Amino acid sequence: LTKSEISKIEFSVTHKYFVFYSESLFLIFVLAILLLYLFFILIREKKLSVAREEFLALAAHELKQPVSSLRMLLQSLQKEQEGKLEFKKKQKEKLLNRGYLETITLSQQIEKLLIMQKIESLPKRESPYCFAEMLDAKIKTLLESRKTLASRLFVQIHSFSYTNINREMMWLILTNLIDNAAKYSDGKILLELHEKDKHFILTIKDEGIGMSKEELAEATKLFFRSKRHEVQNKVGTGLGLYLVSRICHLLKIDFALESQGMDKGLTCILSWNVYKKIHKRQSHED
Repeated sequence: LTKSEISKIEFSVTHKYFVFYSESLFLIFVLAILLLYLFFILIREKKLSVAREEFLALAAHELKQPVSSLRMLLQSLQKEQEGKLEFKKKQKEKLLNRGYLETITLSQQIEKLLIMQKIESLPKRESPYCFAEMLDAKIKTLLESRKTLASRLFVQIHSFSYTNINREMMWLILTNLIDNAAKYSDGKILLELHEKDKHFILTIKDEGIGMSKEELAEATKLFFRSKRHEVQNKVGTGLGLYLVSRICHLLKIDFALESQGMDKGLTCILSWNVYKKIHKRQSHED
């Protein structure tokens, strides 16, 4: 290699470190602002519920891990730049990849924490609408941005009745459940909507890693992530199913998880009252 080529390579690596360092610091800064914001909201209230105090403590504790990992990684890279440490090319790539995954986790945690703060203030009900039509339109939009899901997600709709549940909150539930199924399953994902005894029954079933009885009991708890290898190898926040459970509680939707065991898939079941029953699709279209 010529000196100019070596200089270009060194500049490229240095630039990559600088960009990664800057993005990491920005995420840490945003996280600090978010935690301060949540803290001051709680301080403003005259009575702090035990649940909120526990949430803040858990959030602060769980978010320490990616922040600590990023700090250690950045310190190692800084020492390498100063000549105090020396890494081989593969070691550098491994460090950068680990740091990249940590920033993704941190970013997702911040996003979900912001959503959790937002949902408390959203209206729980709105003007009645055909749930099937909303579902169909939203899934088409989802598949446009996630092409790999198109060959795996199968939708069966057997109900065209009306609901008055907040659309935004309902779609948050569904996107979290679909994302969860896609993450832990390489096979088919079946979403089915039908009615029974004046209730919507919506199920999302995958063919993925499933859950043990112990995992099912813990799955909707804040920041819960299984210790299994298949889960730990995936980028995750431990907030998805908790967020679903929380929104369902606010909307008075029954939410349940079923699995025959590990590696036997997972079924998510949602059930809520029909606002206005439509017996046939034609009666809605007329």
